[in-house]
Amino acid sequence: MNNIALALNAKVTGLYPLNTLNGASYTQQEFVNGKVFPSPDINNPNNTRSNFTQSYLVRNVGAGVTTIAHNLPITSAWTFTQAYGMANDTVGFRYLPIAFASAGGANNIELRVNATNIVLTNNSGISFNIVYLFVEYLKN
Repeated sequence: MNNIALALNAKVTGLYPLNTLNGASYTQQEFVNGKVFPSPDINNPNNTRSNFTQSYLVRNVGAGVTTIAHNLPITSAWTFTQAYGMANDTVGFRYLPIAFASAGGANNIELRVNATNIVLTNNSGISFNIVYLFVEYLKN
């Protein structure tokens, strides 16, 4: 019974409410995903911080830089834990993880976050019609 309780408490939840961009409605929804990180405060090492996820659906991403306003009220207490995604070309049946590093090094897809935006740089040579992006962070 204890093993079941431990497994349930350690799981990562897979609910991703979307912030939809490029021609659709935009609603900001963050989600506590079940991941827990230790506090960076060396005086309170047993304190933990909950991890939050924001998910974004971006349509029609061509070559070059796409900037997505994340609308997160970032402070100096915030720490980002992950930024990742999946680029889909459902017409040409090509699917690439984000970030993507090509074998030759020139056809990469880069993903980064700054104080106001998620920045997606697509040098893959492929136009994607559906891109899912996920940003995970700690707020306190």
